[in-house]
Amino acid sequence: MSEFCKNKKGMMFALSAFFLAITILAGSFAYLFAGTDITQEEDPSQADQQDVSQPGDGDGDDGEEMPPDEPEEEEEKPVHYNIPSEMRGVYLTPGTDFIATGDTSESTIRAEIDKAITDAKALTMNAVIIDTTYKDNVIYQTRNAPELSSEFDIMGYVVEKAREAGMYTYAIFDASFYDRDKGSAVSGMLAIGAGTINSLTENLREFAEKYAVDGILLDGYINKQTPESYSMYTFVGAAMGYDNFMRETPQAIVATASKTLRKYARGTQIGLLADAVWENDSANEEGSATKASFTALGSGNADTKGFLTQGLVDFVAVKAFSATTDTAEPFEEVVKWWSGVAREVGVPMYAVHASDKVCTSEPGWTAQDQLVRQVIAANDIGGYSGSIFNNLKRMVEDPKQATTTLVKYYNEEVVAEHILTELAITKPENTSFTTNEPVVTFTGASDPNFPVTINGETITTDESGYFTLTLDLKGGENQFTISHKDKSISYSIIREIEILKDITPMGSITAEGSMSIQITALAYEDADVYAVINGTTVNMSIQEGVVEESERDSSYKMFAGQYTAPAATGDVQNLGNIVVYAQWQGQEKSIEGASVKVNKKAKIE
Repeated sequence: MSEFCKNKKGMMFALSAFFLAITILAGSFAYLFAGTDITQEEDPSQADQQDVSQPGDGDGDDGEEMPPDEPEEEEEKPVHYNIPSEMRGVYLTPGTDFIATGDTSESTIRAEIDKAITDAKALTMNAVIIDTTYKDNVIYQTRNAPELSSEFDIMGYVVEKAREAGMYTYAIFDASFYDRDKGSAVSGMLAIGAGTINSLTENLREFAEKYAVDGILLDGYINKQTPESYSMYTFVGAAMGYDNFMRETPQAIVATASKTLRKYARGTQIGLLADAVWENDSANEEGSATKASFTALGSGNADTKGFLTQGLVDFVAVKAFSATTDTAEPFEEVVKWWSGVAREVGVPMYAVHASDKVCTSEPGWTAQDQLVRQVIAANDIGGYSGSIFNNLKRMVEDPKQATTTLVKYYNEEVVAEHILTELAITKPENTSFTTNEPVVTFTGASDPNFPVTINGETITTDESGYFTLTLDLKGGENQFTISHKDKSISYSIIREIEILKDITPMGSITAEGSMSIQITALAYEDADVYAVINGTTVNMSIQEGVVEESERDSSYKMFAGQYTAPAATGDVQNLGNIVVYAQWQGQEKSIEGASVKVNKKAKIE
């Protein structure tokens, strides 16, 4: 222990943890219940409002008896929250959507914010989620906060323009930003004491009262385990258990923030920006059917599920950044689990989608329909209340029309069943084969919202996405790759050129004088076909009538011609063999058929 105490950082962490365990709640709640209560004026102009009664929002003097002659306190009025019937939110991020260039003048920032709001509205978004931090500063103006600009209130302007556009306004409030020991603390571990909690609370209160956003999303409460944190635990907190020791800070942050808003900004919702997985079911039977490497409870010591069940938050926004095909954190499983928890508690659950990954090499995100597939899947889950997209810039870029399709879906201009259709080829059945056919026909189905290409060339599909295309085959190997969304099917087709086959008659035949002999052959449809026998040329043409099943979808056609044998004589006539010839594209082939004899003339006695 003496070695540990020699280390100044270790001593700072130890004292911080000690005061955290003993005074964190007392100090923060003392601040909350000090001063005059401020009544938040409701905004009657918002279309969707919800009455919420907040339990336990009194002055905190439940333990004292009121004098008999003192009147009872008036019952608090219900709170009115501005809540969208369906959340369609998008992040506005400093450094990406505004303050995005080297020009940080007020006029430039205003123009960038104006454009971002316009872009968001054009994408049918009804809410903006404002990231309030930029590098080591914040874009809002409160006491003791490291303001990016003391002259131009960037946050105030964003809120103003969003409201002018008729949009709901939400702000992300990062608790870890108020870790006063952040510069010396180990990454991922919060070294927050009661004084820092009070600083966070003061700024949160002032922020909420000043900007009156519709909701505040609390972030930055994760507290990862580190060797240093365990040293603190053994030094001051061993009696409470290591897990409890590490979970004190996240619990205190969320509880204090909840109390702050419900006391001083009662019209502002307190929301939780949660990681995708609370806990895997392999570690906790109440967890989700996931295999996440990071979990809020196990890795971050934040009982995010508990924050909901304790009634500390009014909604939850879940960072469901994985794809629908992800095996460790399947998007649908994440949304389904959190929607179930939120529905039991009675609060909205919003899915935060990783729109920054659209059409990138991230696993599961190469397809341009991944984002809209997620929204379609989420809409079928009870308890889901809408979506938030984490990157406006990427959505505006509209890679491979991914955003366009999402907007069409929101506007009911596309059919969900079409979007869920993957590339399927019904003909040919095999992807590798040898054929004598001069052409190949591809028949299949696709999503009509996105193009189908063969060897990079876009082909035509009907309004339902079905297509049929016939392509020529050259002699030898032919390769084709059909691509649609993130799926490709490749074919290797070897063509052996055989312009003529299957002639009749074969063997040997004996005919009577002047008898008609039919000659047939299978040849390419556009070939020139004829037969020669006994020096006579027999023209052959495509035979009309019933087509054999084997000839359907084939480039071979049945050619036929009639040969009339010479009149009988007193001797047997040997006419030789029938030879069928076919000429096609400069190539010629012949096949020898039956040998023909004509019987001698019968004697009449």
